[in-house]
Amino acid sequence: MSKHLFALGAVGWLLAAPALAGEQPAAVSAIKDLNGQVVGTATFRQQPEGVLVNIQVQGLQPGKHAMHIHAVGKCEPPAFKSAGPHLGDAKMAPTSGTPHSHGAKGATALSMNHAHSAGSMASSIPHNHGAMHAAMAGDLPDLVVGSDGSGKAEILNAEVRLTPGRNFLLQSEGTALLIHDVADPNQRIACGVISKAPNSSPEAKVNP
Repeated sequence: MSKHLFALGAVGWLLAAPALAGEQPAAVSAIKDLNGQVVGTATFRQQPEGVLVNIQVQGLQPGKHAMHIHAVGKCEPPAFKSAGPHLGDAKMAPTSGTPHSHGAKGATALSMNHAHSAGSMASSIPHNHGAMHAAMAGDLPDLVVGSDGSGKAEILNAEVRLTPGRNFLLQSEGTALLIHDVADPNQRIACGVISKAPNSSPEAKVNP
């Protein structure tokens, strides 16, 4: 599937997101690469246990990609630095000697699917950027991309929410989903602003 066709399909998927959400607050994200091309989509649905995140990507380098939710809803090239730090970073004290274990705080990968391991299960998959940090609310398990450049993930993050409060994904500053390079996890290669899904539950309104 070409990136152009994938982008057209992604728009339809995002428009259908509110219907999937039902009465629960919902959010969506169109994930774009450094050239501004849509390479993925994500939907976010409030559940009693946290926020259920469904991610689908196409055209990425095969391998394990670090992935996080960042604290600013801006995806400006050339390096997506505009998205700021990880969500929850400012409220977390550094823990000396503790690896940055993504997924350990409250995000669990319910499924990871790609061309060669459809239906494989993963739970709290950690990855390490080579630095020492405490786990944060925006930390997510690695996104596994298959040899065809595609990948899917379903993740439950108990540390974020789509209703006003701590780690609110629709805060006034916004939030963004970031995907990192396989070889250099410090390099941000794809970014998607997280926004309220059209016609979503009124509880998901952005703070004034």
